Amino acid sequence: MASRRNFLKASGATFALASLGSLAGCTQLETITGPSAPAYSSWLYDPETVLNVDNHLFASVNIQSYYEHEDQLPEELFDSLDQLDEEIDSVELDELQHMTMLAYGETDFSRAGMSWVVSGSFDSKEISEEIENELEKSQSGEDVEKGEYEGYTLYSIEQPYGYSMSGESDSTMSMTFAIGDENALLGMVVDADARAKAAVEQMIESDAGTVERYYDTNENAKTMMQELGDATVAMGLNLEVSILKDWVPDEETEIKAVLDDLEAMGMGATINGETTENKIILVYEDEDAASAENVEALIERLKEESEEFEENTTEITVSADGRAVVVTSEVDTDELWNGYQESNGGLMGTGSSSTSFSSDASAEAPQVSLTFEQNTDGTATITHSGGDHVTDTLYIEYVDDEGYDQFEFWVPEGGAITAGDSYTTTYALSADTRLSVLWTGPNGSSFETLGAFSAY
Repeated sequence: MASRRNFLKASGATFALASLGSLAGCTQLETITGPSAPAYSSWLYDPETVLNVDNHLFASVNIQSYYEHEDQLPEELFDSLDQLDEEIDSVELDELQHMTMLAYGETDFSRAGMSWVVSGSFDSKEISEEIENELEKSQSGEDVEKGEYEGYTLYSIEQPYGYSMSGESDSTMSMTFAIGDENALLGMVVDADARAKAAVEQMIESDAGTVERYYDTNENAKTMMQELGDATVAMGLNLEVSILKDWVPDEETEIKAVLDDLEAMGMGATINGETTENKIILVYEDEDAASAENVEALIERLKEESEEFEENTTEITVSADGRAVVVTSEVDTDELWNGYQESNGGLMGTGSSSTSFSSDASAEAPQVSLTFEQNTDGTATITHSGGDHVTDTLYIEYVDDEGYDQFEFWVPEGGAITAGDSYTTTYALSADTRLSVLWTGPNGSSFETLGAFSAY
């Protein structure tokens, strides 16, 4: 059975690849969709053809040019990729060329989909054999559907999702691998009706130009891709911005002003020897909401609060272009990775600062004492009863007596989870469900259990 914890680890590795890829140089790719469309956009299908949801994420990494600049970058940057390389027998990561990803779903993860494609030089037969062996081990006799589609060999599996943990959910988690001569694809979908096979087939059809592409059907995505171009790393997010605003304290007026009427945001980075060009794209509801002045005010605050931001970030330009505000900066390459680790980027992706859209990623698991109480409605309340402040988002994992697992998130309010803070689960626990509070290491590379509770 495919574990959600393994899924988190795989997602963390993918995000690490995208983050580390932002430190690579830029190798231009041939434009396929049009004069303003980057090459990777050919793989990005309209996500609403699979799931009718409003939250979308795309990412692209030029893997090869990342390795071409290995000598210019800190050795520790490559640790996550080396570890991932060791776990995959049939592929050498330095032989890969490019990775493109599309994800979409509801904010509570009740319905979600993801598609990845990796292009490069690899032995498709060897990969297929490894997939077959791994699926045979993990499925414990459950059916694996094998088929062919447009020159690709497909492997598909399904299992009940059990999101409500009450036994009444009709959702299914499906996964499909597609292996071709030069491309390998992976699709994952959680839904009652949609399946991962449809997501993979849409990605294949999108690259062939036989279905409408995300670039052509979503104006926010089109704006971000046009501004980011074929950067070494490009990431874009269409989202419900109310989620971000809820995480920001009321006193953070500069951040809230930047988030007002924001519909999408993108990031791109290209290394140029000792310096790296960063680009942030903020897409607003209309031109009136696209205020360069609000963004400039936040940047000035970052400069005042962080000497490192001032020292390492130079030549910052802010400009409004229709519904978009574009922020371009030059960052010292040798400080860039430290900035990502210390502040997860802040606004400009460098330097430590108290102003950040997400919390610091600790190097070691916090030492905390947690208490658990099961409520009359079946939910559980978890309380931080002593120990370290926790600045990272924690995973709340359910595992029922049949081994199906699910998770939700405990997000720090005001920057940290401290003694006295509590979290009540969204979903009721069935009898014998085990509830665990997990802290994850940088890039999703490891998990530590901070506390656990068994329902009755």
